[in-house]
Amino acid sequence: MTVPGGFYASYIMYCGFLHFLEDMVLLPKRYKRRLFWPIRFVIELTLSVAVMEVLALVFWVRIKLIICLWVKAALCFYGNMSEEEYQQHEATIMGSLLTSIAALFWMSAVVATKPLEKSGKDKPQGKSFKQEEEMQQQEDIEEQQDQTQQQELEQLDMQCSVPSKYLILTDAEAKSSQT
Repeated sequence: MTVPGGFYASYIMYCGFLHFLEDMVLLPKRYKRRLFWPIRFVIELTLSVAVMEVLALVFWVRIKLIICLWVKAALCFYGNMSEEEYQQHEATIMGSLLTSIAALFWMSAVVATKPLEKSGKDKPQGKSFKQEEEMQQQEDIEEQQDQTQQQELEQLDMQCSVPSKYLILTDAEAKSSQT
């Protein structure tokens, strides 16, 4: 069943999906460092388009159909609108409703993916690709250092948590585990 009036709403919904995909990391960090930037760009673009199409086909098409059926049921069966009158105005009703829902989704995607302003670290706009890559490598190094420090702390904790001698209390007398 096709839903009339959803042409512009579909493009607006695609823009919302693109905002969410812009915030996602589709290509793992190792591949980002190893691949040449045009190849990396083409791979990320291909993955983004594939994910966007799947989201559009699975998510948006079903929502359009459900909204269309609910509106038709509400207006024709529970309201006082006849089938013929609904058919005449279906494109206008569904187009305006779907476009407003898609616009709300797009606005929520923009708000959800808006970068948080950090008080002390304002990032300069228009960084070059090399600067971004250097920052990414620095973040990776810091992350690896944090992981190694965490592992060392866990090892020290495991070594220190097992005491060499146990203290056994019996009848309010302290006795060593060696006796």
